[in-house]
Amino acid sequence: MRFPYTFTSPDEAQLQRRRHLLDTYGQVAQISASIPLLAYQIPLLVRLLKDRIVYSSRSRSGAKEHASPVTPSFGRQNVEGAESQTSWWDRLAWRLDEEVLPGWGTWRVLLVATLWTAWLLLLAIRDTGDDYLHLTKRFGIIAASQLPLHYLLAVKSSYSPISLLTRLSHEELNPYHRALGRILLLLLSLHASFYLNFYVQKSLLLKRLRDADVILGLLAITSLLVLGTTALAWIRRKNYLLFFIVHVTLSISLLPTLYFHVSHLRPYILESALVYTLL
Repeated sequence: MRFPYTFTSPDEAQLQRRRHLLDTYGQVAQISASIPLLAYQIPLLVRLLKDRIVYSSRSRSGAKEHASPVTPSFGRQNVEGAESQTSWWDRLAWRLDEEVLPGWGTWRVLLVATLWTAWLLLLAIRDTGDDYLHLTKRFGIIAASQLPLHYLLAVKSSYSPISLLTRLSHEELNPYHRALGRILLLLLSLHASFYLNFYVQKSLLLKRLRDADVILGLLAITSLLVLGTTALAWIRRKNYLLFFIVHVTLSISLLPTLYFHVSHLRPYILESALVYTLL
């Protein structure tokens, strides 16, 4: 099957439309991250209501226990009935919290990461037509839009907005931080690979390799590859100090590298820097 994208020669109006779509889909990708966080409030609310109902049932049965020796069994049956109705949910939760493979995280994290990857890839492809460079640039801006969330997921402070929203600790959020890092690496690797292919096809590689934006882009993708490699579970366990030093150093240096790579990413880079500085 023929590759559906070609090297186009857009006019000024098409270039402006491309720029508008790139900015729009980047913003959609960033804002859409709030949807699962808000949706997560629903099971928290359900759990709170369930706990209150169970507590209320037990309180009533405890109060009636002094009046009648038969009544408490009725109260226990209600509680046991409620628990049996939700046991399938508990079994599913236990299954999702099992490790896929040692060091690979849980099924829950894998499911969330798979769905989020599919969503971001959809946003990267949608409305790109057959414009190869539009698709290439879209991979980059969609990835950049996730950087503030990526840095937020790494925050250890008790004032972390995501911890406050989800009631999850840093240790519980960290697997999602690592999963999002892998998604960013995927998207930016596609961005870099597609651009390098374009330069090769157009005989521009040697010329472009001397330009600052390309040098900074290659430096950024190399930093991410090193970050991803040293974050592997067996490396962290074997030499945590190496992982820590590399992670902190490259996490800081990545932001100015991307800031000066292209100007269109700067709002996301500044947001990430703000998260890193304040939290």
